[in-house]
Amino acid sequence: LQPSADYAARVRRHCPAAVFLATPERAVLLADHPRVVAADLGDPQAARRALDIYARPRQLRCRGLTCFICEYLPLAAELAPLLGLPFHSAKAIGLSRDKGRAALVWMAAGVSTPPTRLVHGEEELLDFANLHPGPWILKPTDRSGSEWVLKIEEASQLRGAHGRLEQGLEGAPYLAQCFAQGREFSADFY
Repeated sequence: LQPSADYAARVRRHCPAAVFLATPERAVLLADHPRVVAADLGDPQAARRALDIYARPRQLRCRGLTCFICEYLPLAAELAPLLGLPFHSAKAIGLSRDKGRAALVWMAAGVSTPPTRLVHGEEELLDFANLHPGPWILKPTDRSGSEWVLKIEEASQLRGAHGRLEQGLEGAPYLAQCFAQGREFSADFY
């Protein structure tokens, strides 16, 4: 579901018969792959119809569903039951993508976590910064990867960063964390 070209290539190495469901714009980027179905991914029923139109004449049956793009995980949760496939619930996906909740769970479990605070306004950000020396990381409680994540080096930059986040996140609260020095790791689970 909505793979990037590099993820599509990885999937095909392990599952040569994989079919990729993508938006029309993304489908253009996947032109090197022989089995791409372009569909309206904003509508699970339309996505299922597009898959049916593709699969029926080829006598294909869906046997699994995977998604690497965080924004499309809720769609995968809606699409899976329509295809008769197991997948995580939309509620579980929402909980797993809540970075604020994850930080609280990690801290409660004793996992080494940088000091973190949910920020609802500029004064809360400045209070956090007064208690915890910088640099700081400011990030949305949801979204993917580094989207809207800011690293702030100096206290004089905090007000401007808050204004950018407030505007970009349309007033939603965000997380402030102390920056953790060291190597960063990412993991993909198949």
